[in-house]
Parts: sequence; structure tokens; C-alpha cells
Amino acid sequence: MSFFAVFFSSIFVSLPIKIQNITIPAMNKKPVLLALLVASALLASHTSRAQEGAVYSLGDFNSYSLSLGTTYRFNLGYVHSYLGLNIKPLNTGEWQLGTDGANNGGSMITGGLTGVMRFMTIPTANAGAPQIFNDGQLYNNTRLTIYPSGLVQIPGQTQIGSQQPLSSHPDSKLSVDGKLVAKSIYVTTQGWADFVFEPGYRSMSLPALESYLQKNKHLPHIPSAQEVESNGINVADMNAKLLQTVEELTLHVIALSKQVTALEASKAAEGRSK
Repeated sequence: MSFFAVFFSSIFVSLPIKIQNITIPAMNKKPVLLALLVASALLASHTSRAQEGAVYSLGDFNSYSLSLGTTYRFNLGYVHSYLGLNIKPLNTGEWQLGTDGANNGGSMITGGLTGVMRFMTIPTANAGAPQIFNDGQLYNNTRLTIYPSGLVQIPGQTQIGSQQPLSSHPDSKLSVDGKLVAKSIYVTTQGWADFVFEPGYRSMSLPALESYLQKNKHLPHIPSAQEVESNGINVADMNAKLLQTVEELTLHVIALSKQVTALEASKAAEGRSK
């Protein structure tokens, strides 16, 4: 241990500092003095940093803490280094989240030789006591993963902006409160409107269509203005329905064209017979 570590610990905190596991309790000292203490302690124990499970911990054991360490955890995603915000390792191989009596959540950032970085968050639960998690449970709370290729994976929901635009879609993976600009967007869907051209398909007759429009004030298969204002539209589904309408109208135009051609031929025949 360095002279500075002993000096600052004896004067300001009177706390023994270990080489393998340095614990500095919360204290009401100036941030500069605390930073000097941490820096000198880490410098004194630099030989332990490369060792498996080397841990530096700041805070009370059962209350909130900040931990930094190296370890190998297969079930945590091949982790070699971690930063725990109110998450610290236990001798049992598990992880503890401290409590202040009202909250006992925490978060962790992990990374290692694979180049993958993960961000995990744990919500408060039964805040009266610390939470205990194993590696798998922590891994299942991964909220963001950044891969060496630059791929960013978010398994849960993402909201951009101050609020969700429509509360009618609580299961949405991405919610944008504002304008979204893109050069190209592909929407995958199952089912398209080509069934309109199948031999057995029968579209609504024009008189029936007129009656429907007078009564409902919108095209068949298309949601009303009130429905769109409340729920928005499914882009893929709406495009399919619009295409279905266009294809049906195309068939009506073809049928009318044939009727006009037949009528013109009939009139031409009548003229020749006179």
C-alpha cells in the first residue's frame, strides 16, 4: 500500500484498505479528498487489477454502492469487466443490490474480450431488503447491447420524445413523439391483395358501393376517420387495403369498357342495317 493511501485513509476516513478488495464507506467529505483517496488506493493495488475477480467497491455493504471489477462469467455473456451501480458481487458468486429502505434497484455495464457491451437495469422490488441476483437473472435484465459491428440491440420498448403518441398501442417496440424522416422504409407483411384477380372473386357492385358510401362515408375495407384518429393506421395493412380497392376499381373500369365497346358495336350494327 502506498504512503498516500495510508495517509489519506488515516486522516480522513480511518479505514483499512485491502489489496484484493478495497471498500470505502460513504462519507461526508469533500469530493476532492475522496478522489485522491480512491486514486492512491487504486495505484497502490495496481498489481491486483489483472487478477480474476479483482473488485473495487465504494459504499456501504447493505446500502447503495459503486463497484468496479474483472471476472469471467459465462452466464452473464462472457463478461470480463463490469461497472456496477448499486450492484456488487458476493463471495457466493451472486450479486447484491443495496437498499435505502425505499429503493433497491440498480444497473450494470459489462464488457470484455468479445467487444460486446451490455447495459442492464434492475427495478426496485421489496425495497426493505437488498435484492440478490445470479448471473442468469442479471443477464435477463439486459436492456441494451452494442456489438463490435456497430449493431445496437434493444430487446424491450424504445420511446423517443416526451410521451407515447398513441396510448392504444402499449405493446409498440418503437414510439416516436414527433417527425420521423427516412430515405427508405420497408414494411414486411403477410398477405397481399392479388386475390382480387382470382376467378372466383366477386367485388361489390357499383350500386351497392354507392349505397355503402352514402351510409358510411368511407370506402369498404378502409377505417373511418374516427378510427384513424384514435388508433392510427397499420401501414402495411392499409397499403394492402388501398391496393385491393384500386384493383376492384380496375376490374369495374374493364367491365365498363367492355360494356361501352359492346354498346358501340351494337349501334354500329344498327346503323349498317338501315
